Amino acid sequence: MPLLEKLLLRLSTSNVRGLDMTSPGRHILTLCPKLRILNTGDLPFAFIDPKTLPVLESYTTDSHLELDSLLEATRVWPKLTRLEIASVGTASSAVIGFRPAVMDLPLLETLVCRDADNPLHAIAADRLPALKHLDVFAAESAWLGIDAFLRNPQQTNNLTTLTLTATHSNIIVDCWPPTINRLSNLESLRVVGFSAAGLEAFLTPWEHSYYLPEKLQEVHLIGCQFSGEAIECLIGWISRRNASTRNSPIKSLRIEHNGTNKARSELFPSWMVARLEQLVDNVKVQSAETYVPAFLEAS
Repeated sequence: MPLLEKLLLRLSTSNVRGLDMTSPGRHILTLCPKLRILNTGDLPFAFIDPKTLPVLESYTTDSHLELDSLLEATRVWPKLTRLEIASVGTASSAVIGFRPAVMDLPLLETLVCRDADNPLHAIAADRLPALKHLDVFAAESAWLGIDAFLRNPQQTNNLTTLTLTATHSNIIVDCWPPTINRLSNLESLRVVGFSAAGLEAFLTPWEHSYYLPEKLQEVHLIGCQFSGEAIECLIGWISRRNASTRNSPIKSLRIEHNGTNKARSELFPSWMVARLEQLVDNVKVQSAETYVPAFLEAS
């Protein structure tokens, strides 16, 4: 397949269970020198020979990676602009006490880390000068690494989009305002999968912050749960943002529920949209329900 430029392998864990990862002839795609976009699903990285894909621009995997393997691949993928990975292990050099190698991706614009075990600790932010979009798993165990990564002034000046992803069972720390406030050019904030308690923990500390991101224009909440307290925090946060003379107001707010299998009391009620529209010019709430939420029925 010498002319192949894009490939998506729809492989799940059950599809690859029992595959021999030690056979000398295990490598695939060794005759695809023009491949630019590759999604290997759950196929283990051992089946890829990075040096046979010299012009790769986008790589996505749902399989666990060892950091050594990831570092090896990025050295021979200088054109990589998008990297989407699941969990990442520890480099062998770190295990035996040596300073871990540094990932160097001068053209990378988008980095997506779908697990709390991510490679941010092995990345010097100044080695990613083109990075504009960061999507990270925001569980409590991952926060310190994310915060450390975002302390580099060069990196914080470049980022325009930040996505924080979690599940409803994850604990969300209340330390995000100082971290996000460093992102002086942040334009879009996406919050995905937060529970009502997590959303409240994320938004409440902004009450004590006078330095909201100055250029933030778009907020997108996807698959989040809503309680009365979480809604109050959201409205209060946007109100304070609009009242700040140093910041431009939020111009777009989108709320998506991602399916209809949620309890009605966890959805954002449609009758509250009018209140949001008093604060934000462009408001879009998908799958909003016309009901009285449980937190009002109980009052």
